[in-house]
Amino acid sequence: MGDTRAPVIVGPTAIGKTAVALALAAHLPVEVISADSRQIYRRLDVGTAKPTRRERQRVTHHGLDLVDPGERYSAGRFAREAVGWIGEVRVREHLPIVVGGTGLYIRALAEGLFVEPRLDPERRRALEHWVGGLAAPDLVRWAGRLDPGFAGGGQFRTRRAYDTTIETTIYCAPEATGRGIGTLLYRALFEALEGEDLRVAIAGTTLPNDASVALHERFGFASVGVMHDVGRKFGRYWDVAWYEKRLGQ
Repeated sequence: MGDTRAPVIVGPTAIGKTAVALALAAHLPVEVISADSRQIYRRLDVGTAKPTRRERQRVTHHGLDLVDPGERYSAGRFAREAVGWIGEVRVREHLPIVVGGTGLYIRALAEGLFVEPRLDPERRRALEHWVGGLAAPDLVRWAGRLDPGFAGGGQFRTRRAYDTTIETTIYCAPEATGRGIGTLLYRALFEALEGEDLRVAIAGTTLPNDASVALHERFGFASVGVMHDVGRKFGRYWDVAWYEKRLGQ
């Protein structure tokens, strides 16, 4: 695949990866290779911490706004395209820097993955139709013949549990709370998702957070439960409340 070695800046959403890349660009001829599985989607700027238009004018970015929501985009495809971007950057005698929080994308670029088969929509539909007619025990036996390591399980384990689900990340700094920013972000998000083939939005909020609970209830999220001591920040564990919102209804 050629020389894909490049500096990598990794970390979770909104931690400041882009700011570090921009700071480096003040001293070096840098171009950014975005390795973020959410920022590849057009129109999903809210909640993804996608670099702003002004930031992109300062530093050339690759890997943003590649596909529409709902379109298939894999780690293997990212690795192939990123190799090309890195090569183009080096031809211009610039420094490519990989910036992102999607570990599988970075691993695919650095180490490679298995050879991804071509997706045949007709074959997939025919297979789904055939599998749909199998009883759960028969499906388990069939899957076990194809993959001896298949763990098996019941009807819900062997069939796809979720059709299409979206999980959003929206974070407001403490000094930005109480200004209606969360409302504006969610409103923009759901406007962008309108008409897309999505079924459920999932949200989690660390407790206690009365403002966040009220925000999600106002947007039609329903509580599905609380998980205790699962969220860790500020040196301790917190309870996390989970919500879901049906889309397209």
